Amino acid sequence: GDAPEVAAAAGIRTEVAGPAKIRQTLPVYGSVVADPQRLREVRARFAGVTREVTVKIGDRVRRGQRLATVESNESLQSYAVTSPIDGQVIDRQVNPGDAVGDEVLFLVGDLSGVWAEFAVFRRDHSRVRIGAEVTIQGEDATRTAGGTIAYISPVGSSLNQSLTVRVPIENAQGYWIPGLFLKGEIVTSEQEVELAVRNSALQRVRDLPAVFERVGDIYEARLVTLGAADREMTQVLDGIAAGAVYVVEQSYVIKADIDKAGAEHSH
Repeated sequence: GDAPEVAAAAGIRTEVAGPAKIRQTLPVYGSVVADPQRLREVRARFAGVTREVTVKIGDRVRRGQRLATVESNESLQSYAVTSPIDGQVIDRQVNPGDAVGDEVLFLVGDLSGVWAEFAVFRRDHSRVRIGAEVTIQGEDATRTAGGTIAYISPVGSSLNQSLTVRVPIENAQGYWIPGLFLKGEIVTSEQEVELAVRNSALQRVRDLPAVFERVGDIYEARLVTLGAADREMTQVLDGIAAGAVYVVEQSYVIKADIDKAGAEHSH
């Protein structure tokens, strides 16, 4: 087998085999939406003509901050249209010179908490439940969030028979902007197993699944019987014992050595 310093040089990494959670997940797609309970519509108090608009979509505003100035038709006095809450300008439907009545001029939202909304197709409806854990990923995959399903729409959309699932996300940093596309993984089942190894550890030896166990200074191939699996881990039913030190990364370096050795010793 390899001496430990050779192993280190090859970037071989080991872990101890033991209990794990095997999680089945359902991939879903969706987008960020504002929480309707945190949205406020802003209208003009008196009909008139807009003289000035001081904010644009995306601007952060404080409660009481001026959003626009309107000159009243009745009094010809100018007055401020202000934000009712601290938040962000999500929509703006007014420009200087516009005549305004009682239509919505601005939509201001508190985006410190938003929803991730996902579509779940009909064949998967039975796999999804309130309280299920969800991992959420933004478009660029560098930012992730975790949450749990808080709401499942009672009726599927008639268009594609999908259900809408909502996951509240904390958004104090403001990264999760309404409209942003999302990928999600809903945990649909979770199983505690007594013994599992990382999927990256699994190799084929004589076309059978194997892991490499470190015994003292050498690595030995162990043929294993496998059980349940997810993207990270695979349950081991037989072949190694709990507490075994096994190779997680670069096990193919060892396999190449064994194959070479095997070829030499086959006569």
